[in-house]
Amino acid sequence: MTAIERRDNSTIADTAPFGLVQGDHVDSGGSFKRNWMPTIRFSLLCVALWLGLRVVAPSYAIEGESMTPSFHDGGRVILNGAYRFQSAAYGDVVVFNPPFSSNKPYIKRIIGLGGDSIEIHDGAVYRNGLLLDEPYLEGATTTCFHAPHCTLTIPRGMIYVLGDNRDNSSDSRVFGPVDKDDVLGEVLFSFWPLDDIR
Repeated sequence: MTAIERRDNSTIADTAPFGLVQGDHVDSGGSFKRNWMPTIRFSLLCVALWLGLRVVAPSYAIEGESMTPSFHDGGRVILNGAYRFQSAAYGDVVVFNPPFSSNKPYIKRIIGLGGDSIEIHDGAVYRNGLLLDEPYLEGATTTCFHAPHCTLTIPRGMIYVLGDNRDNSSDSRVFGPVDKDDVLGEVLFSFWPLDDIR
């Protein structure tokens, strides 16, 4: 700090305003960037991860009892969002847009694939002439009253889906096969309710 000599030989301190020592510099933005950029980057990363999870592993809320006893009304599941790019397999539980106007997706189990012949009679399902073993039904029988969808050969690129609660399910017995491209994802696991995690 310098001093200015006055005529009366006293001195006046030559100080910078606001208590800054002469020679100090005011940072007009640099410190803000240094202090906040890590937080901003972390926030953007969290948003990107959240959006990525919404695409790769979206969640789905189950409405209705068409998949009991496997899944229940009010339950929530995580889906494999990349399933639409993978090959479908027998027994996979999938969420899909039904082949008619609906504002909500459906959840069902894949019973048949493109090229398979399906027959439903005598309380059971036959695929390519063989009786299906379906332990998840817990002894329930399968009926079908829409003749065109009870005995058919599934077109290529389509899947035949049924609910596990066969007495209370609108599925391929009613609306026929589903286009594989309409599948939103395969159920990976249930996370709600907590006592039903699997």
